[in-house]
Amino acid sequence: MEFNILRRVKKPQRSGIEQIIEELGPLANLVKTIAPQTIKPFQLIYTDITEIVCKAGKLYLIPFLDHLTKKVIGYQIANNPDTENVLKAFSQSLRFLKDKKITLKEVIIHQDQGSVFKSYQYVQELVKRDIAISYSRKSRPSDNPEMESFFGRTKTENRQLFVEAESLQELETLIHEAIKYHNTKRRHSKLGNKSPEQFIQEFNLNLRTVST
Repeated sequence: MEFNILRRVKKPQRSGIEQIIEELGPLANLVKTIAPQTIKPFQLIYTDITEIVCKAGKLYLIPFLDHLTKKVIGYQIANNPDTENVLKAFSQSLRFLKDKKITLKEVIIHQDQGSVFKSYQYVQELVKRDIAISYSRKSRPSDNPEMESFFGRTKTENRQLFVEAESLQELETLIHEAIKYHNTKRRHSKLGNKSPEQFIQEFNLNLRTVST
């Protein structure tokens, strides 16, 4: 005799952070509330994770990218896209912000709703420094266009080099070089065809001229 056995599969409980994001709805995306002309250097930072593949396997790139200057202010290249590596990338970014004497309570970091970005460890690190946290809507890459654009350009411009890397060590070196090129030499149309470093240098020079 056959019996139909109904198995109840319990859905995983949402964390407190997930509940807050869900309750906020569209308001969790702070980027939508900012007037573009009011954004200053290093006050709106984007982050995300992307996979880069080569013959020997794959690595994950976790950058923190500034909205106005397009500079990658910190990043981690890792074997695993986990919270530990996200925090390493954040720590590097935090050192940069402190070196620039940026007021952290005026900083917003925007990301998607990947589990690592909703982890208590990650959120706690931002909250205890008064950094505002902004989230894209679920499965909406269009809510984080700066990162999508950065990943797309980096992978397209270095596609052949990345794919043909014979080892993960070689791939890691190539990614480091790509980030350095992006920051110091790649011209960006939104920056008046200047590199991020050149734009920052001229921006700071203009600020000093105005203040004197």
